[in-house]
Amino acid sequence: MALTPEEVVEKTFQPTKFREGYDQQEVDLFLDDVVAELKRLNEENRTLRQALSEHGIPDPTAEGAAQTGTAGQASDAAEESGAGEGASSVAALSQPTEDQTVSAPAEQDLTPAGDAPAEDAAAELPADADVVEEAETVEAPAPAESAADSAPATPQSAAPAGSTESAESAAAVIAMAQRLHDEYVSEGRSERARLISEGQLQAETLVAEAEAQRKEVMENLETNKAALESDVEALRAFEASYRARLREHLESRLTELENTAGLEPDAA
Repeated sequence: MALTPEEVVEKTFQPTKFREGYDQQEVDLFLDDVVAELKRLNEENRTLRQALSEHGIPDPTAEGAAQTGTAGQASDAAEESGAGEGASSVAALSQPTEDQTVSAPAEQDLTPAGDAPAEDAAAELPADADVVEEAETVEAPAPAESAADSAPATPQSAAPAGSTESAESAAAVIAMAQRLHDEYVSEGRSERARLISEGQLQAETLVAEAEAQRKEVMENLETNKAALESDVEALRAFEASYRARLREHLESRLTELENTAGLEPDAA
């Protein structure tokens, strides 16, 4: 998967609801480093392509794509037209390499002695020319697979490995960050469920304890109420008995006073 600096900058993650994942500032700083590295690699690739273009060497990626398309067209032509057109397909494939072989001496004359990329490219061209000469000496028509295999193999057809590895490394870092984010979200949800369950259990326990205490207090109040009512009845009985005895005592005293009134001495 190709990864550009813009995709790294514009990448967004779903925010968590109950807890945050990594430190956002640290993640942003790391992504800035990734973007800077990708920009440096892209700039380096552009510099290398420009250097190849200045020395007259075609772009390896464009040349590889063109040769691949030419090989596919040659294979289709060989399947449709048979033996006669198979040879012409091989000749068509060999034409770009012959142009490179002819232009190689001129490039070597124009290139300085210390320019290593141009010398390496010029040194690789004779091998392509040998492949073309071998393809031209084929007398019998070759099948579609042979026409495709006879196309000159250019070592520069592959994209620079550094850019691919860097993109894969950035993609792996993002995938790892996404995986860790998902793990933390899952742990947060599990922790939330555990806390809710513990809270509900604790609430039920507190309610049960409060209900038991309320029942005990009510029973104590009922017992105290019965005792107080018994005391009130006892006090009322004592009051009635005390009133009766007091009345009897007062009546007996009045009777005694009346009896003693007739015993008073006569006046002189």
